[in-house]
Amino acid sequence: MFHLWSNRSMSTLKTLGNSTAGLEVSLPLFPQRQYDQAGHLTAGQKVVLLSETFGALLNVSVAWSSNISSSSQPRIDRLNSDLHRQKTELHQCVHLLSSSSSSSSSVTKLTKRIKVHLKALKKSLHQQDLLRSSLLAHLVRLDLLASSISP
Repeated sequence: MFHLWSNRSMSTLKTLGNSTAGLEVSLPLFPQRQYDQAGHLTAGQKVVLLSETFGALLNVSVAWSSNISSSSQPRIDRLNSDLHRQKTELHQCVHLLSSSSSSSSSVTKLTKRIKVHLKALKKSLHQQDLLRSSLLAHLVRLDLLASSISP
């Protein structure tokens, strides 16, 4: 189910705004190194990182929704709903995991760096395309990270 909601969130972001051209462009502030490092975490640690990052993405998206035009509001509401659902389901998985996965210092450091990046993005809420492309880039990387978790 995770991939269904992830794909739906990415599709919604692609349809917001006037153009989808250039959404795949890499951003200079994007925390590429942190996502690369996350690939070396254990499955449980990846779930914790996914849960925390989706929570931070939801915060940015909710703040963005107050600055978006009324014609795009239903789509941004759907995006927020999808992100909330993903965050909630991942949070439930975190509670089922052992506490050793969530107490790892490497997960804490990666989560903090990604959250700092997302907090900085909140300052650019008026730059719709930058925000949209950054959220999409994060969702793509989170989807890849989730795909790397083997049962």
